[in-house]
Amino acid sequence: MNKILDYSVLQSTQNELEKISHNFLVNKIEEIIKNCEIEKPLKHNRIKDIETSKFIIDLSDDEIVEIIDIFSDLEVSSLNENYEATNSTSFYVDILDKWNELLDSKNDFLPGMKVKLNGEYGIVTDEKIENNFGIILWDTEKKNDTENWCGQFGSFKKIGGIIISENNKFSHIKN
Repeated sequence: MNKILDYSVLQSTQNELEKISHNFLVNKIEEIIKNCEIEKPLKHNRIKDIETSKFIIDLSDDEIVEIIDIFSDLEVSSLNENYEATNSTSFYVDILDKWNELLDSKNDFLPGMKVKLNGEYGIVTDEKIENNFGIILWDTEKKNDTENWCGQFGSFKKIGGIIISENNKFSHIKN
C-alpha cells in the first residue's frame, strides 16, 4: 500500500523542518515534491496546479516517526501557559494526524515494536493474551513495569500513543 500525502502537508512539514534546520528531512521532502507527484487524470480541472497534487511518500518508517516526534514536540510546545490548545496547536495536530495515518497500516501491536505514550517509552513484549500482542514493558526504574494494551491498538493511538523508531535506545530496558 502506497503512503500518500497532499502538497499542503508536505509544504507545511518542509517549512517547519526548515525552521529547525533539519536539512536531511527537508531535502527528502523536496525530493518527494520534485519526483513523486501522482499523475492527475487528463480531465482534472487544475492539472498543472501543484496545490491540488498528491505525492507518494518515499520515506522509511523511521524517517516518518522522526517527523511525528518533531511535530509532537511542536504540538506540546504550542500549548499556552494553562496547557490549553492554541491555533498553532490545532495546526500541528492536523499535520501530525496526517503523518500518523501513514503508519496506520500497522494496525496492531507486534513483538519488539517500540512505542511512546504520555512521554513514556516502552517495548511490546512477545507475550500474548487471547491471541493478541500488546503487553508493553515501560522503560522506567520500576522492574517489570508492564501494562496490558492487548486488543487496544486503536485506543492506544487515539490517546496519543505512537510507534517510535526501532533504533530508540532505552535507559532501563536492555535492548
